[in-house]
Amino acid sequence: MHTAVATHDDSKSQYFWVWGVLLLLTAVEVVLAYRQVFQPLQMLEALLILSIIKSALIIGYFMHLKYEIAAMKWS
Repeated sequence: MHTAVATHDDSKSQYFWVWGVLLLLTAVEVVLAYRQVFQPLQMLEALLILSIIKSALIIGYFMHLKYEIAAMKWS
């Protein structure tokens, strides 16, 4: 039986790749916070952008919404 759930690739390497990117983005956030290279408003913008990227990766890959229809992703 062929279902929509079975159509996506369940390889662990993909999850490790996403996990590595999440770790890298978290490290960038920590470095930015400690170095304080930006003004407060620019720092907030940078951290928000990085957080949105991280949340999109988590939602798409670990919550398995990457393979859902657009209405399900946005809800």
